Amino acid sequence: MKGVFLITLLVTIMVVTYVTPVVADSGWNVKYYSDPAICSNPGCVPGQIYFETTVPGDIFHMNYPDGKVNGLGNDRWGSIWRQTINFSEGNYVFYASHDDGVMIFLNNTNIMDVGVSENNNLACPARHLNGNVDVTVIHKNTGGPANINVWWTKNESDVCLEPVTDKFLNVYTGEDGSSWVVYENYTERPVVHYWKYGQETVTQAYWQVDGTNLWMYIPDEADSFLAVDSSGRFLIPLIHNGAESSWYIENGWLKRKSVFVTDMGNGLAKVTYTHGSRLQVSINYQGGTAETNDTLWQTDNDIDFYFITPANAITFELHGGSRPIIDANADWSWANEPDSRIVAICYIFVQKNNLGKDEIIYATYANPTQVKIYYYLKGDNTEHSTLFTQDSDFYLYFQIPENLISFKVDKGPVPAITPEVSARWENGADRWVVRKAPVFISIFLPFINR
Repeated sequence: MKGVFLITLLVTIMVVTYVTPVVADSGWNVKYYSDPAICSNPGCVPGQIYFETTVPGDIFHMNYPDGKVNGLGNDRWGSIWRQTINFSEGNYVFYASHDDGVMIFLNNTNIMDVGVSENNNLACPARHLNGNVDVTVIHKNTGGPANINVWWTKNESDVCLEPVTDKFLNVYTGEDGSSWVVYENYTERPVVHYWKYGQETVTQAYWQVDGTNLWMYIPDEADSFLAVDSSGRFLIPLIHNGAESSWYIENGWLKRKSVFVTDMGNGLAKVTYTHGSRLQVSINYQGGTAETNDTLWQTDNDIDFYFITPANAITFELHGGSRPIIDANADWSWANEPDSRIVAICYIFVQKNNLGKDEIIYATYANPTQVKIYYYLKGDNTEHSTLFTQDSDFYLYFQIPENLISFKVDKGPVPAITPEVSARWENGADRWVVRKAPVFISIFLPFINR
């Protein structure tokens, strides 16, 4: 009995020792074999393997310019890609671009089977995944150059919707860059999907009624927009004249041609127009001069365009495009003028107020609780700090004490000294403004040398 027990124990130990757990997200195991038609299911074990490798990551893009794999064999082969991937819970749509055919399996379920070369295939409907999934991709090359690109998106299942063929969504953009949609002759409120700062909103609440039409504004920062009717099909957008500089269509979604403003320092801004073109731009300069042209634009890829505002520019306006979005780090220096596409530089200046006291004015939409003034007092080597007081939606102010000898505003443009206080203040280094030393002129000076 002791011997039987020991044998049983040893067998148990051996079984436990040699069971290998599945390791998720460890990269793709890829096997290349000679006959491109030999595999058609995830359990395939090809007997003609001539190259095997591991490809790290999940989404992959592989090109074979001469049709061969690692310089081996010829340009007729198949490959089988396997990986266990841990998916966070959500609805996933799988895509593939391929030369030649491709099959994709999730566990043992075939979700894509295309036998010829195609781009941007998608596997509909979306699949609800949560946890470890065995993903298998079978790719074949029947001659010549080849490629295989596989990727997926999460919680964008609306790309699988079918379009409505007899209803349309009219898209308009106004002179101020705001956009709206009109659904003509219908009272049924479509379900709207839009993405803003990486978050999706799904709602019917924003529609307004105008006779037999429904209409709604598209939120300014929304970068994509889709409307779905009660049948579960999406409304095809019709982009009207004037709105084509603000929107384009991709898989039924309205995609925004966004305009972003980022601060470059020293009174300059970078203006980027995504999926844009060389729009006319009007510039106003200090001193009252102005110009309008399209020659400022630069591009690195013929898709996104940008320009740097010229020195001494105080406003700029794009003749088209969406209402500019001011970057969080630029809104101390630049601001949208209300109800227009005009972007104006913010100002900090030192002036004399109606009480005859010197004060600092900050013309900006910035939050006054986030703008500090650092200063030194006469006879005191300690650096002090304080905040502006808000006077209106656009103006902040700080009355300067008589014994303040220097100050610096930590955000926004460099302060300008108005002529009425230029005898008392001057710009120093590193954004500091310094009180000038008093100049004493003796009325007896002409008589000193007599």
